[in-house]
Amino acid sequence: MWLTYWSNKNNTKKGIFLSYLILFFFLALRYDIGYDYSSYVYSIKAIIREFRSDSIPFYNWGDSEPLFSFLSFIFMEFPYPHAYVIGTYALIWTIFIYKTFDYYNNHSLGILIIFIIGFVFVEMDQMRQGTAIAVFLYSIRFIKESDFKKYLLCILFATIIHYSALILIIFYFANKYKPKKKLYAIIIILLFMFFNSNLSTQWYEFIVTKYISHYSLFDYKTAKALEQFDTINYRIRTAYYCLIWIIIIYTLPEKDRGLVNILFIGVVIFIISSGAMNIRRMANYLTFTMSISIPIIIKNKRFKLIIGVLVFGLFLFFIRDMIVGKHQGCIPYESIFSEDFLSGKLSW
Repeated sequence: MWLTYWSNKNNTKKGIFLSYLILFFFLALRYDIGYDYSSYVYSIKAIIREFRSDSIPFYNWGDSEPLFSFLSFIFMEFPYPHAYVIGTYALIWTIFIYKTFDYYNNHSLGILIIFIIGFVFVEMDQMRQGTAIAVFLYSIRFIKESDFKKYLLCILFATIIHYSALILIIFYFANKYKPKKKLYAIIIILLFMFFNSNLSTQWYEFIVTKYISHYSLFDYKTAKALEQFDTINYRIRTAYYCLIWIIIIYTLPEKDRGLVNILFIGVVIFIISSGAMNIRRMANYLTFTMSISIPIIIKNKRFKLIIGVLVFGLFLFFIRDMIVGKHQGCIPYESIFSEDFLSGKLSW
């Protein structure tokens, strides 16, 4: 953030480029960080074995997304191929985040927001979807500019990174509808009240066990989610986020109506998910637009103070998570220069 501020003050982009270079290396050089890291390593090794055994045709790369399989193939003769695959995802993510914040001219605040709302850590854990989200954030500019071809190209690229991104095609029309801000606020408040009541626990368990369990989604993670959203900490955090989301919806200018509609749908999905990871991941595409919306609003002097105070609250949540959180590998940070990397030791 300081480097971007220095660049703006001295009318140069050197500090901005350096800040993103630091961010890239922070992501690319990590080792065994995030619960999915080890599964990526095992998946890459499995894909490479299939290529070497010719067990699958070159055009059929199994269940993995095309980019993941393609990168595994490209780097399969490299030492530690998983490090190059993960590094490439980090590079793509960094480029699209840079391009997004450069378009909105919000590098300093944008970098702060992606840390304190957890987007950076989603990229470190859910690497493929995190990268697809970065592409989507960049593509929102084409919704505003009514350029469907470029938006479609971005979404198709995001889809070969993570299949879930395909559904984002429908959000091209988000800018076509005038948001009903008061109605949106009322819906968010009512949903929050319902899904933080005892009725929601009964409703959620009924839906999951009767319908979703058929697709083997009622697993350990979902069971833990049911425990999570019943805690006071989760409810306080959700209430705080709902407050921020409502203020963002109310204060975004008319020209950014697409952002309002996208955020509202994301909030609805987030609240309904009640902490269930598989549902909430879809909400991340839409709620992480906060990294674009907050810098837009804070430029308005009328809302600068209130948004600044709310962002400080997000920062406190972030500090709390770093102190008491148990994010695998994040604390302490471990890199590919460690002995564990050289020996191939993984936590899972």
